[in-house]
Formats: sequence, structure tokens, C-alpha cells
Amino acid sequence: MISLKNNYMIKVIKTISYIFLITLVLSEIVVHNAINWIPKDLIPGLSPQAALQVDKERGQIQVEGSHIFHFQPFQKMNWYPHVKIDENGYRNSVDRQTKVDTVLLGDSLIFAKKSKVDLGDLFREKNRSVLNLSMNGYAPQHYRDAYKKYVIDKKIQHKNVIVSIFVGNDFSDSERYPWDLSPTIGEGNPNYPWIINLIIGASNRFEAVKNYNIDIIESKHRVSLPYKEIGIRYLWWTPTPTDDQWNKVDESLREILKMAKKSSAKVSFVIIPSPSSVYGVKLHSDFSAYVDNHNKIVKEFRKRFKNINIIDINKEISTEIEKEFLYVEESDAHFNTHGTKVFFNIILEKLDLQDI
Repeated sequence: MISLKNNYMIKVIKTISYIFLITLVLSEIVVHNAINWIPKDLIPGLSPQAALQVDKERGQIQVEGSHIFHFQPFQKMNWYPHVKIDENGYRNSVDRQTKVDTVLLGDSLIFAKKSKVDLGDLFREKNRSVLNLSMNGYAPQHYRDAYKKYVIDKKIQHKNVIVSIFVGNDFSDSERYPWDLSPTIGEGNPNYPWIINLIIGASNRFEAVKNYNIDIIESKHRVSLPYKEIGIRYLWWTPTPTDDQWNKVDESLREILKMAKKSSAKVSFVIIPSPSSVYGVKLHSDFSAYVDNHNKIVKEFRKRFKNINIIDINKEISTEIEKEFLYVEESDAHFNTHGTKVFFNIILEKLDLQDI
């Protein structure tokens, strides 16, 4: 009797092991053939070689001989299907444009990956053609480089250039330029299958997100909005730019102005505030110093660029966020879909665009 029971248990264990092995093999095959579906946050959990392979197939690429980087032409953003990448690697729902009303220059806030629409989409709804050359991680020097390569050198006809400057990190990013785009570094075990490393990575990611949420909940900085209370862990605190940072930003913007002038294009600067100064207008008195910093930055822009339309949206954003949340999440500076539309409507009223 005992022998029969033991034999039965052995068969069960063998069956379970067989099913597990088959599942593991099939999962490994699926993962290798669905690289575009691997969440970006889990890629570092792969082995160095696997992470490099994924990066080559779906990561950003750097233009040879320059510091311009962007997504691969027509890259599919499976986790963000609303984002359409054009032939140059930028977010544009229209391909191969040779004549546009307006060129957009900026960083991840204008790329707006987690918003279902970007400024380009919203301008197109107003029957204005747009070329969006914004990209995650760009500094003001990248704005200049991308404008030169994909507009000036390609002789794209245009009448307007909107340069969006995020005071939260554009000044500090100007000091990091130039830099080379590094591939994602895999930290997983080279001896493990991809699926095992991804499972381990997902577990570590879950723990990190849980700890992040705890930090938000227990944050000493809390903002009471009319519809909810939010905690703050990291807010891109509005900085006081150094003289060197100002000089680098100034130089890049003046080069954009020179190129635009030769093309008879009108330039506007949109100063995007850090959330710290947005909340500091009237929602959180402890952040009033950041409002002062923001105002000083805007004042300096107007002093340096006297003939340029400089749009400051800090007060308007502060008013709008009392009605509905504008950011992707707490402790974030990126606009959600509603925030992107609000941002667009605010600047649209202040822009003086030339017709093409």
C-alpha cells in the first residue's frame, strides 16, 4: 500500500515537473518573440547580453557623429499605442512632412508619452500642421541640434518655432551635454533563462513601487487639493540656475533664434514650471520660495530675450490643478492627458503664430 502511494506521488511530481518545464520553455519562446512587449522597467533585470539585444531592437538610437538621440524610425510603442513614431524617430502622427506651420522643441514633457495626445495632435485638431522634435532626456543643446538637423538642414518650410523650457531640469541638463546614449545595463544572471530573470526583476520592481508609494503616503510634504490630498516625494524643486547653466542655455537658444530668423520663422518660449512652484502659488505656503525662484527665472528670460514672446504658465496651471489633477501621478512633472489639453489651451491663448 505504501509502495503504491509512493509510486503515485512520484508520478505526480514527475507530471508537475514536466508541465513546469514545458511551461518554462514555451514562456521563454514567447518572450524571445515578443521583445516589444517587455515592460521597459523590467529590461534591466535581464542578463547584460539579453538587455543589449532588446535595446538594439527597440531602444533609442544615436545619430552618428552627433549627440542627437531618438527612437527608431516607425518604432512600435506597444505599451503606449497612442504614441506614433515617424520616420525620424519622433512623436508625430503624420509622416514625411516637408512643410509645417509649427515646429515643437522640448523634452519628455512635450513628448508626453503617458498622455493620449501631445501638443502636435492638439494643434492638428486646429488645422495646423506640426513637427514635434521633442524627446525624453533632451537638454536645450539637443533642441538646437534637432532643429538644425531635421528642419534647417532638411529645408523644412515652417513659420513658427515653440521652444518649451522646463525649469525643473533644463538648466542642469545643459551641463550634462554632450553625452553618449548608453544602452540599458542588464543586471540579471547570464545563466538564467530570460523568463526567470524577468520574474525576478518584476518582483524587485514590485517591491520598489511599494516602497515608493509608502514614501508618498508618509511624505512630510503634503498638498491638500480641493478633491484629494497628495504626498510629495520628489517634485523637481524649482532651482536657482548657476551663471554657467544660464550661459549654456542662453547660447543654445540664441543659435535657435539665428536659424529661425534665416527661415523667417517666429520663435516663442514657453516656460514650464516645476510642480513645486505650481503648488506654491496658493496651495502650499512652504513652497513660496520656489515661486520666487520661478519668477526670477522668467524675469531673467525676459531680460535676456527682449523681443521674444515668453509665455509663463505658472499661475494658470496652479489655478487649473485646483479643478482637476494635471500630472501623470503624485511627485511627477509630466502632464496627463487632461493636463496636456489644459497646457495646450493656456499657451494657445498666449501664442501669436504666423500663418504659413
